[in-house]
Amino acid sequence: MMTPDEVAEVLRIKPLTLKRWRADGIGPVCHRYNAKLIRYRRADVDAWIEAHRAGDTVATGTTDDG
Repeated sequence: MMTPDEVAEVLRIKPLTLKRWRADGIGPVCHRYNAKLIRYRRADVDAWIEAHRAGDTVATGTTDDG
């Protein structure tokens, strides 16, 4: 399990950005054990990264047809 600070480091974002994403429901899946104990599974973080990678035609809805 990863802490929010560890996930923010992997994603190269500020921990506050990750906190906002949690509030908006747009970041990686997290496990909240209480108000202050939040953890992420590495597999969930990796899956989120894969689903949101730049240039992914499925995620962006773009094509290479020009």
